Amino acid sequence: MVEIVYKKFKPVVELAYGENESVIYMTLDTGSPITVLDVFHISKLMRVSVNKVKQYITFHMNQYHYCDMISYTGHNFKCILCRMDNVILGGELIREFYFYLDTDMKEKRTALLGMDFISLCDGIIKAGNGIQLNQIYNQNARRELNYLQINTIDFQNIE
Repeated sequence: MVEIVYKKFKPVVELAYGENESVIYMTLDTGSPITVLDVFHISKLMRVSVNKVKQYITFHMNQYHYCDMISYTGHNFKCILCRMDNVILGGELIREFYFYLDTDMKEKRTALLGMDFISLCDGIIKAGNGIQLNQIYNQNARRELNYLQINTIDFQNIE
């Protein structure tokens, strides 16, 4: 189960990666159709400079299909489907974590756990001061996601 807690009255989930378990916090956002991270959160998670992440993305940008999105504030942005392997989300190991990268590399911060992920869970349980997402990635959803691996930026190779 993924544990979601409240920080400053917002539901957040801890996302950890790597041997040193770099940590970022993602906001649980049922109003967002997609899970989104920006270059600044990727940089912190991967423990590399923001410029290194920007260079990596710029190098790979033309190889991937973009999605056009509109934020709740009406901001248009492009995003690319990405994957990270073996992340810890709210205490639960996620072997293949898919998210969209906001390619707008301006000074803004976005880390949202959206409905594309939440809808793959079998249930949401309120527990004490937080929420638990139950049985992540049911079998049908996992089959549907298998084709995505082909067209994703893989951040495992960034150095």
